[in-house]
Amino acid sequence: MTLYEYDQRILDLIDQDTGEVKDYDAFLELKMAREEKIEATALYIKDLEGDAKKIKDEIAALQARVGPLQNKAARLREYLARSLEGQKYSSPRCALSFRTSRALEVDDAAEAAKWLENNGHGDLVVYDAPKLDKRLVKQLVEAGENIPGVKVEERQSLQVR
Repeated sequence: MTLYEYDQRILDLIDQDTGEVKDYDAFLELKMAREEKIEATALYIKDLEGDAKKIKDEIAALQARVGPLQNKAARLREYLARSLEGQKYSSPRCALSFRTSRALEVDDAAEAAKWLENNGHGDLVVYDAPKLDKRLVKQLVEAGENIPGVKVEERQSLQVR
């Protein structure tokens, strides 16, 4: 039975005109069953959150192991590239070759953006949206500042311990 169903059955046991309980034993039994349901749900939430934390910790541990392995592979790749000096290498178990590519290096993005805008290529320039320090802006609003476009919203969050 759901909590909603418990609440409905409890309400059904109360006389709406007088407020008296029609069947006190059934009323107590339903109240106790409702409390057991609430407790069981809260404990289930704790279990799920505990499992999620364990998984998150394991992901963090695996990610910590990934970084050094990727760095080592990158260093070894550079080592081989320097050693081979652009020559191909092949064996029954691996093949190494080089591919030429071209990449744009930007030394001064502001200067390049200004030139592009002044020379009819402003559509190639993308500006990021401004980012606010929400913690400090919240402090300003709570101190009485009226900042357009922001508000402090009060929320409720269930704490399960």
